[in-house]
Amino acid sequence: MEYAVIYNGEIILSGSSSAYQIEQIIDIGQQINVQASTYSNTVAAISQVITVISLGIISIILSMVVRDIVAKRRRDFGVLKSAGYTTKQLAKQITIGFLPCAALGVLSGCVTGVYSVNPAISAIFYSSGVYNANVHIYPPLAALIGFFVLVFTLAVTYFSAMRIKRITVYELLTE
Repeated sequence: MEYAVIYNGEIILSGSSSAYQIEQIIDIGQQINVQASTYSNTVAAISQVITVISLGIISIILSMVVRDIVAKRRRDFGVLKSAGYTTKQLAKQITIGFLPCAALGVLSGCVTGVYSVNPAISAIFYSSGVYNANVHIYPPLAALIGFFVLVFTLAVTYFSAMRIKRITVYELLTE
């Protein structure tokens, strides 16, 4: 088999394979793409697991915090219910109270993620021998994920605040 390696229109290397037998020809570009897709799929799976764990932790912590708020402000909520407020209105008030903190946390998490994920992944891959690993984080996608985390946080807060329903004016008067 005759072969030639051409770069920018110039023959760099040419010859014949009559002296040895070629068993197979491998497309290096395709091999690199296959290995890169393996890393990409691994990173995607890890990020999905981290997302599920993070949402679980958010749910647990918010449920505990809202439970404590309802327990500490039980008398206040009973008075407000006797004044005509509904459980849904009071739950919305608690949820809106969490909005600034949740929005600030999501915003700082998204900004930090956009600017720190690529250097962190590059450092991890560099230690395993991959020297030019770049992960492209798209800010609009990060903002969309942040929006869904914010909505999830507010939904968990709202449904956790529905414990106010158990507070009755009669119960408070008998205490």
